[in-house]
Amino acid sequence: MRKHTVNRLRYVLDCITDAESVPFCYAVIGRTGGRYACLELCPEHLKTRKAVKADFVMALDIYGKGVALDRGYGRDPRPEIHAAGVEWFRMAQRLLDEGRIKPHPIRVVDGRFEGILKGLQILKNGEVSGEKLVVFVS
Repeated sequence: MRKHTVNRLRYVLDCITDAESVPFCYAVIGRTGGRYACLELCPEHLKTRKAVKADFVMALDIYGKGVALDRGYGRDPRPEIHAAGVEWFRMAQRLLDEGRIKPHPIRVVDGRFEGILKGLQILKNGEVSGEKLVVFVS
């Protein structure tokens, strides 16, 4: 990875955040450092380079009002995150309207609540790829 990026990779998003993915991501970031973002709180002992600034994505940040959780998951109010989210959604909607990005096709799973269980089984069995599963519960 460093060879392909000429040792200049600065930004990494880790969608797994486990004992294997974190060291890999830290290793591929260039020599001068960069930013590492993950979708789960990263254990401190896996953060091995001071030149890499780490943070995790908290979806509720998008509201800008703070998140009242413990064990490291809490967030202070950050209205600038809300403002950035509003702009991002406007841009994404424009790209959708222009046909420049396309959502995955929808696959409806019948059965209301039982449909949720069916959908989970479909996911577990690896029977879905490139589709969005939808269950109507009411």
